[in-house]
Amino acid sequence: MWGQKLWLLPIIVFIAAPVFFLITYAIAVAFKHVDPAFPYISDTGTYPPESCVFGQLLNILALLIGMTLYIRFRQVDEMYQSSGRRLLLVFNKFAFGIGLLAAAGVSIVANFQESNVLVGHVVGAVLAFALGTLGYGWTQTIISYRTRLPGSTHILCHFRLTLCIFGTVLFLVGITASHLSFKKKKFITSAKHWKPTDEGFAEHLVATISEWLLAILNVAYLLTFLPEFKLFSMDPPQLTFHTTEAIGATSDEVALEISRDTSNQTALTKIDGLSNIKEVDYTHA
Repeated sequence: MWGQKLWLLPIIVFIAAPVFFLITYAIAVAFKHVDPAFPYISDTGTYPPESCVFGQLLNILALLIGMTLYIRFRQVDEMYQSSGRRLLLVFNKFAFGIGLLAAAGVSIVANFQESNVLVGHVVGAVLAFALGTLGYGWTQTIISYRTRLPGSTHILCHFRLTLCIFGTVLFLVGITASHLSFKKKKFITSAKHWKPTDEGFAEHLVATISEWLLAILNVAYLLTFLPEFKLFSMDPPQLTFHTTEAIGATSDEVALEISRDTSNQTALTKIDGLSNIKEVDYTHA
């Protein structure tokens, strides 16, 4: 009955993201790979052993985010499939595509450490933050205002809009402050070690705090799907057999059709004759 509690998924994502970040932060600080005062999230996953943990945890997070985005996509698609609102359905697919790219960005950031493949890491960060906030957040907010899914309210739509506005501001502030900080600092040691006496430290602090807040804000946006997820469920996938070769049928072809009725009782039917064989359906409950 896994499909009856879809609302747990955004909660798991919302809790997992900061916990995962704090785990790698603690390891990086313990090994003195970063200074405790608000390093970039990526800096806490650059060197081993924290880079190994960082990669594994963020890959899990990317998968959980992708699952959440898929459920949201299916919600809108199922509710408005027969409405004749073709533009809305296309826009919903577009938003889902942007969201998947953002989730892929999280995985890329995890697997392409900045000290190893900087270009790949930057691409992943742009996908995760730019498409996550400026892309998926805004497109879903537009969809929220243009639809009325069960569980949705005007207050919820306004809250999503507020998150998008703050997210956009944090993104722009973070990018600007990061550029200014690296422009000012003289890198005598490592770019991952900043002291209050360093030139550009104030800008660096603004940039890193903006990044942490933006990361939390992005998963907080997914948490707003919870009221709508509570009123939807998802059925298990269906497995279909199209031939009888797998069960060693001879010239006297035999197909076994296995199905489950509403009381979860299993029915086994033996069908003789190749002419009667169309397909074999198996629904895994």
